[in-house]
Amino acid sequence: MASNVIQNSSTNNQDNQTCYYHIIWLDKYLKNFSNTRKLKELSQFDAKIKSFICENECIEYIREQNNQNTNTHIIFIISGSLSEQIIPKIQDYNCIVTILIFCTDIDRYNHLKFKKLQAICDDTYDLMDSIEIYMTKNNDREIHFSLLNQQESADSESTLIKTQHPIRNLKEDQARFLWFYHCHNFMIELKNNDNERAKKEMIALCRQESQDERILSHIDDFEKESLEQNAKNAIQWYTRNSLIFRSINTVFRREKISNVYNFRYMIKLLCQQLKDQHKKFLDNYKESKSSERLYRGQQLQLKDINLLKDHVNDIISLNGFISTTLNKNVAIKFAFQPRRQGFERVLFEIDADINDEFNVIFANIKELSRYPEEEEILFSIGTIFRIKSVKFNNEKQLYIVRLKVTHRNELHAIEYIEQTYLNDMNSSDQSVLFGKLLFDMGDYEFAIKYFTDTLNHLVNSDHNLRATYLNNLGVCYNELGNDKEALKCYQETCIIYRDTNNDRGLGTCHHNIASIYYARGRYSDAYSQALEALDYRKENNLQKASTLDLLGCIYLKRNDAEAAKDYLTKALKIRLKSLNQINPYHPDIGISYQNLGGLYKKAFQYENARLHYSRAAEIFRYNYPKSHQLVKNINKYLREIEQSP
Repeated sequence: MASNVIQNSSTNNQDNQTCYYHIIWLDKYLKNFSNTRKLKELSQFDAKIKSFICENECIEYIREQNNQNTNTHIIFIISGSLSEQIIPKIQDYNCIVTILIFCTDIDRYNHLKFKKLQAICDDTYDLMDSIEIYMTKNNDREIHFSLLNQQESADSESTLIKTQHPIRNLKEDQARFLWFYHCHNFMIELKNNDNERAKKEMIALCRQESQDERILSHIDDFEKESLEQNAKNAIQWYTRNSLIFRSINTVFRREKISNVYNFRYMIKLLCQQLKDQHKKFLDNYKESKSSERLYRGQQLQLKDINLLKDHVNDIISLNGFISTTLNKNVAIKFAFQPRRQGFERVLFEIDADINDEFNVIFANIKELSRYPEEEEILFSIGTIFRIKSVKFNNEKQLYIVRLKVTHRNELHAIEYIEQTYLNDMNSSDQSVLFGKLLFDMGDYEFAIKYFTDTLNHLVNSDHNLRATYLNNLGVCYNELGNDKEALKCYQETCIIYRDTNNDRGLGTCHHNIASIYYARGRYSDAYSQALEALDYRKENNLQKASTLDLLGCIYLKRNDAEAAKDYLTKALKIRLKSLNQINPYHPDIGISYQNLGGLYKKAFQYENARLHYSRAAEIFRYNYPKSHQLVKNINKYLREIEQSP
């Protein structure tokens, strides 16, 4: 008898608690050559897999594991011939999380309906796939969401998680969520025909992630499919290939758009197929019912449950693609997996309107899933919910969290983002909008990579588009302190705009060059470039306001406070007139208040400085996450004012 004990573990990023998957295999014929080879293959999941040929020894070992009350989760493999005799004896042990029958004749055992029976397999690859997918799906039962409350938070730092984002209680992170949502939304809509390249990039990353020949063979199959076949089979690939499933969910949780971009090919296909399935879903349900209750079972730390309890009626966002089910018992099964230390069982009850009103994409993927019995309803990215109630159910011994699908328009920061990126751009090219979102999110390094890569694949005839990319590339370099590269980009942009008689573009170029000279302390050069920009911006009020604001800053550096105040005030008036009724929290208004605050600070008028800085801070926090440089800077200026005499 082989005598091994595992540990292939899944680490919980919240508290570093580890749950261990322990594989036990019971089969009278384990000692034959074929099964010995299979044991070796299974050891990739469990370096110390435990195998038995004696039923009593196996049952006793499982009983011991259960009595130890550890975080060990047992995946039990049993031969078909022993299944009806042994499974009833061990299935109620808490340590048994799933059962797999491994046999030579599936039809012979298809009638079995044991509650923890996951699959009946007659092939080693199918068996290993079932183990891999089970581990991945259950590791994914951790909740990862942002709590987007509508009131100020007393202590916005208190619930931050280190590298991933299970729960956040941050008013300003409404902006973070919306930036992130719109960024991957634009990414999905990109029309630069880079599907072939995007597919190659994703496959290369997947191959770096795993050395497992079985998983790599699936990636090979995915690669061999045409783009059209990939699109048709996207949901199957997501639910069946654990590496793709795990990778996509991980990149969403980390909320780093550069990582999401690397998987844009699969994300785009998934979103599109879900959208198509959503239409079918609506057609099937509209006539029979107007709403549907969905369920999701898992475990949460008590502190996170209490946080949800404290924010009933507030809004949460669940990161990435969200799995739910029509079957309450399936969800409860997930909630009642062996409980990890410090965690409580939670059942989410989600009410969703079956109509197009909220433009929320979700679909029944039962026919496309590897596990049709789970009756899975998959939500697309960017879905938000309102918390209706959080209560403990004594009878079921779990917490029930009631949620209702809601609309993103209920989040205030959407105003600026929608206006800036959907109504106020001079270019309709989605790739330009995506790049601009990147540097507005403060992800300058990835924005540089993105713009550079896009420039390299741009056809030579797209002169104005090339100039736009170059200009935005310059903005990114400038934000990272590389004004030499920034100036080079701006000057090259100017040449293109001059050759194409693009006055608006020339105004932007000269303004940006003036900004670099201003930062270098070359105020005369900055002044002349700003005046040249102003000549091109006579008719464009908002762009004119930006240059007037810059001229005000230049005058302030030249110690002409009266002229500085005149220009800064003119800029603010234009911005208020143009933007105040549409969006009084537009960041350009914040820039004006910040610069006027600097003027008053220099004049030792600290109360006026504090008032203007405070208004700027309110605006920046409204639109940007706290990690954004504008938010960091204004917080620093306010601290300096507080320390002034």
